[in-house]
Amino acid sequence: MKKKLIDITPEKFRCGEATPTCPAVFQSNAGTYLIIASAVNLSEHPGLKHRIGTDETLIEISAELLEGALRGIKIK
Repeated sequence: MKKKLIDITPEKFRCGEATPTCPAVFQSNAGTYLIIASAVNLSEHPGLKHRIGTDETLIEISAELLEGALRGIKIK
C-alpha cells in the first residue's frame, strides 16, 4: 500500500518559487513522519555514530519547524 502523505510543514517554512528546496515534515497514514532536512556530518557528533544504523541518517531541523509541524494536521 502506498503511503498517503500530508505536508504538515508550518507555512513559514514551506517552499516557494524562489526556494524550490527546503526542509519539510510530512505525516503518513502509516503512523510515521517523513522529514526533509540537512544531513549532519557525523564527525561533528562522534558520540552518536554507534547509534546510527546502516539504513539511518542523522538530520537536523530547527526546533521551530518541528514544533510547528507537530501542531499540524493529523491523518485520521
